[in-house]
Amino acid sequence: NTEVKPTEVDGTVVTRPWESRTLPVFFKLGTCTDCVRVPKILKALRFIIAGLFYYGTIDAMNDEFFSIVSGICGKDNRYHPEAYEFVMEALSYTQKKFKKSKHVAGSELVEGIKALMLHKFGPMVLTVLNFWGIKTTDDFGNIVFNLVEHKILSKDTQDHYESFKNVYDFEEVFNKGYRRQLAKRLKSMRF
Repeated sequence: NTEVKPTEVDGTVVTRPWESRTLPVFFKLGTCTDCVRVPKILKALRFIIAGLFYYGTIDAMNDEFFSIVSGICGKDNRYHPEAYEFVMEALSYTQKKFKKSKHVAGSELVEGIKALMLHKFGPMVLTVLNFWGIKTTDDFGNIVFNLVEHKILSKDTQDHYESFKNVYDFEEVFNKGYRRQLAKRLKSMRF
């Protein structure tokens, strides 16, 4: 076993022991769900993906946050705890993207979530969302309002669950849209 040392990413030292965190079974075992052996390159990819779960984590996400999220998941087990962590990370990302120091509207957050998902997970977005239990943008609204209910986030009078309803289709954005974007990039490359 090789010991993983803390690294610095965008000025943030990432020291969390990601090996012990929960990942989809096929990442842990190095096999796909059909129990077919995955080539070595994909086996190595599981460690990269595991590291991506912790890229840019927010300092405020401490033991208290995870304790509250654990309580939320105990009552409402539709979503994986990492989905809550990601929404908090996406909130920070969205504030930077829209140059807002405080409040972000639901529609802005959903767009920020989309951009960060594509940036972090690329073609694996749908797999990650499925693992987290997220099927539509409505699920992000449920997560946000669970966090509001437990006083991790706050809302103002203009914030409504409807801001998250059917904003975009995951298949269209994260599969077809990603493939179109990738095809454009590949056309512009010289081989």
